[in-house]
Order: sequence, then structure tokens, then C-alpha cells
Amino acid sequence: MSTALVLAGGGAKGSYQANIASKLYRRKNVVAVVGVSAGALNGSVLSQGKPDRLEKIWESLRLKDVWSGGHGFARYIRMALGSRLGLYTPKPLFKRLEKEFNPNEVEVPFEAGAVSLKNGRYVPFSISPNKSYSQREVEKARKFVVASSAVPIGVEPVDVEGETLADGGIRNIAPVKSAIDYEPNEIIGVFNSRTDRPISPQENPSHVLEVGEKAVRIILNETLRADVAAAKKVNKAIEKAGGDLPGLSKIPITTIEPSEDLGSGKDFSKKAYERRQRIAEKDWENFKQ
Repeated sequence: MSTALVLAGGGAKGSYQANIASKLYRRKNVVAVVGVSAGALNGSVLSQGKPDRLEKIWESLRLKDVWSGGHGFARYIRMALGSRLGLYTPKPLFKRLEKEFNPNEVEVPFEAGAVSLKNGRYVPFSISPNKSYSQREVEKARKFVVASSAVPIGVEPVDVEGETLADGGIRNIAPVKSAIDYEPNEIIGVFNSRTDRPISPQENPSHVLEVGEKAVRIILNETLRADVAAAKKVNKAIEKAGGDLPGLSKIPITTIEPSEDLGSGKDFSKKAYERRQRIAEKDWENFKQ
């Protein structure tokens, strides 16, 4: 049975997803990996057939390895003047991808998604194992993966060939439709938050930028729930029609979601990582059963 993996976003919570997605890659006949945000980062490594490497990366990955900058008076001034478009810059992440992601080494089709801040459209970017990529195309692919994880306000958007791109999760955090295009027998989504409830209660924001950050997080969570619900409705409609609707076929969709809250997507601490790994191991055992 062929399987397409759908990997949603979640920042530092992606360590949970990496644990489970790596196990799925070893166990299933994966024919495509589709992801946005942290899911795009995980997918870029996983699509190269490197589940062991993906797990190893997260063991030592800390905030400084992903973003630089952060809260500070000087940063606020630069943002107010327009010289900075986010609290953090993703330059460290791009440098990391130069070491970890080479489109010429992908073993299965990989697709990431970002959103254009020029016109609001969802922009998919796919990598094929049957194509040879020039150095310019390789750098573009890496930029695109970084752009896919650039949450507005929190992380600066990325310019990719003249188009300003940001986190794909704004429009399509669970790109199930993209996975369907690869015609798998099943789709398994690995998410870093639950689709059956709103985000967990947290402390009230302490300043205006935190208000914006939390608003974006709420939007992403609701988008995740809506994306999955829409895909399941299509399957139900096909089933009611006797499995025959023009241009559509029923593809089983399974989701693996954290049984416990994974904490802040900005928490890259060792303690948070270890806790997420314990939750992932427990959820994997339940999934296998």
C-alpha cells in the first residue's frame, strides 16, 4: 500500500512530528511527503530517505540554530521603521539547510507550501527524485522551505525570486489536497496540535507584538482543523455516492495528533524536546495498536 505523509507546522513542536514521521517512513511505502512550516523542514530531510538523520538533528537543535534576533528595543525600532519585518531572522535555518537538504538527493517526491504576501495565494513548490537541479534551483528550494516556516510577525518573510513568501500554514497548514495529487492508497497526517479542540489556554499577552503572535497561532490552529474537516467531508460525500464521483476517489485519511499539549513552538530547550519525545513514543505505541 502506498502512503503519502502530510506534515503540518508547529515550530519547535516539530520534534514530536519528526519522531513519528521517521517511524512511518521506515514502516510504510511512502510515495510522497508534503509539508508546511516545521512540516516542510521535516519533510525536506525525510524525503531524502534520512529518518535517522532527521531524529538526530532534533536532538541538538536549539533556537539559535533556527532563528536569530528576538524581542528587544532596537528590534522594535527597526520593525517600526520598516527595516525589519519580523522579530527573528531565519538566516541560521538557511545555513542549516545548506548542510541538510539537497534536492538532488530526494528519494520520494517532496512538496512544501508558502503564502505570497503580495497577493495572498498559496504557492506550492515540489521536488522530484527524477530531476536534476542546478545550484540556483537548489538554493531556491532551500529558500522556499525556509519561507514555508516564516510565521508572520514572529519570523521575517523570505524573498524568493522577487516574491515575498511566508508560512504556508496561513492558507493550508494541512495540505491534504496536495497529497491526493500523488494518488496514494492512504494519507497519514502527523500534526503538532489537535484538530478536535482549540489551542490550549496560555498566559495573556504582555505586549502588542505578542498579541499578534498569538493571533497568528490561533489562525493556524483553526486552519488546521478546517483543512482536515474539509478533506474528511469529501471522503464522506464520495462514500455516499457509492464511491463514484467524477474526478474524485476516496482515500483513507488517518491523523496522528499529540495526546498532550506540546508547549510553545518557540521552546527549543532540551527539557521541552525530551518531553515531546516521551509523548511521541507513547502516541506511536497507541497508533500501532
